[in-house]
Amino acid sequence: MAAKVSLGNIVPDMNEMDLEMMMEELRSEIRKELKIKEGAEKLQKASIDRKAKGNVATIVKNCNERLEQLQRSLTDLHAQVPDDDGKYRKLFCYYYYPQRACTRGL
Repeated sequence: MAAKVSLGNIVPDMNEMDLEMMMEELRSEIRKELKIKEGAEKLQKASIDRKAKGNVATIVKNCNERLEQLQRSLTDLHAQVPDDDGKYRKLFCYYYYPQRACTRGL
């Protein structure tokens, strides 16, 4: 399994290249989790007994929680990337989290 990306490890003086590498790693983890979720949802549709459906439903729920956590981490990491006027961060934040006030770091 790939190493987990933790925002607690971010050092304030990291350069933009390091942040971009961490964002790409998070994007990769998100893609993997989406594939797992998609497979679990297909399995859930194909399952015929309750026990299997319950187990698969747990997997889907865990995937959703993990995806939310990864997306929050990616959003927080985007806030660390320097830009000219903050528009990119704002657009990213409102696109992925329209219900959340994404003003941190702007």
